[in-house]
Amino acid sequence: MSLQEIIISGWQILALIGITAGLWGVFKKAGRSSWKALIPFYNLYILFRITGQSGWLSLVFLTPLIIVTFNTFDLLFGNSIGAELGGIFLLLILLLVVQVIMLVIYARTAYLISKVFSKSFWFAGGLIFLPFIFWPILGFGGAKYRGPVAHPKMVAAGTGAHIEPTKVSDGDESGEADWKESN
Repeated sequence: MSLQEIIISGWQILALIGITAGLWGVFKKAGRSSWKALIPFYNLYILFRITGQSGWLSLVFLTPLIIVTFNTFDLLFGNSIGAELGGIFLLLILLLVVQVIMLVIYARTAYLISKVFSKSFWFAGGLIFLPFIFWPILGFGGAKYRGPVAHPKMVAAGTGAHIEPTKVSDGDESGEADWKESN
């Protein structure tokens, strides 16, 4: 391993630590257990729930892993779909489509995160293009969590622009916030 590779790997590790630390702070501000920021894919589930989106969106981020795993088995055991050049080309096209879908979902989530913390559209761009800087700013800065943004139909019906978190003592001491509408 060359010195250049070691330096690049060190920067990547520092970026990952910065993003994870920022998520830790964001989860804490949102009333969630901070340790959940350390668990891959589950932290995406919690992030989607913080923004008011369906947690099932986190499964989209597992699809490249699943696609590659099943096609690897095809290549190893000699099945025709994975061994042919056409099958590999179709796999690459499928992975590209999934990556574009993941990028759109992440961009929308970054925008919603910026909204629930009263940040601008440009801050969402920072979360997308410089996440190792903007996640720690969000997690440890002065931004306050306002709760998930309500659906536009709820706002039009006059039920309020945001759903405020409240602590409910239902025996669950995990730190999870239950949600109720506020006017």
